Amino acid sequence: MKRFQGIPSVNEEGGFIISANTLQSNPDGVFMLVSFDVSKFMDNLYQRLGISFTEEIASSVIKRRAEYLAGRYVAKLALERLGFFKCDIESDERRCPLWPIGIVGSISHAKNKALCAVWRTTHTDTIGIDIEYWIAPYICSALEAQAADRTECDLLAACGLTYHKALTLLFSAKESVFKALYPKVGYYFDFSAIRLAAIDTEAHMLIFVVNRMLGPYRKGFALSAAYKIFTGGVIVLVRIGN
Repeated sequence: MKRFQGIPSVNEEGGFIISANTLQSNPDGVFMLVSFDVSKFMDNLYQRLGISFTEEIASSVIKRRAEYLAGRYVAKLALERLGFFKCDIESDERRCPLWPIGIVGSISHAKNKALCAVWRTTHTDTIGIDIEYWIAPYICSALEAQAADRTECDLLAACGLTYHKALTLLFSAKESVFKALYPKVGYYFDFSAIRLAAIDTEAHMLIFVVNRMLGPYRKGFALSAAYKIFTGGVIVLVRIGN
């Protein structure tokens, strides 16, 4: 993943959007992040930013309304970089974003950050991203039961990261893999369907192998997850070429 490239700080729409940064950018794809201030959120920002305020979102708590707005806003910024202007990213019946024809993408948010990656389908078949803040050490046992088997735990313990950070990284990477595969697989699957095979801390890369047939992905299919550590957490990108 390329080094962060800062965009000048913005203070848009009453201070809700604090800043925007480009994590990766080229003619075929864009990966962007925004920071936002939940305390500055107002419902009328949806209209001012040109984003649909659906009944489902309107009935949710303020935190969810703010996160959703920030996610759709960063998606609009990323799409504009690829020449798609005034796009309103709606959701399908599975709550997956509906991207313009010729584009695949993914959105994630955590606390006061939202990010989006969009890529042209000429070079990317599917994509998944995730952002997580470091979990507290006392949560490790519960997260292990959900996300890791014994072999994966051994790989995490040997990777050089503090264990709770390594486990957060694994969870975030598996979330990203799920987001990338789910649109193609078409049904939910748990984390045991994908197995961590290797960690390269120098290249900031995790390698996964599919454990069983998942839609078009055969058992043994390998894929990589790039990660970037920031102050307080980690960001992961999974991009599968076509």
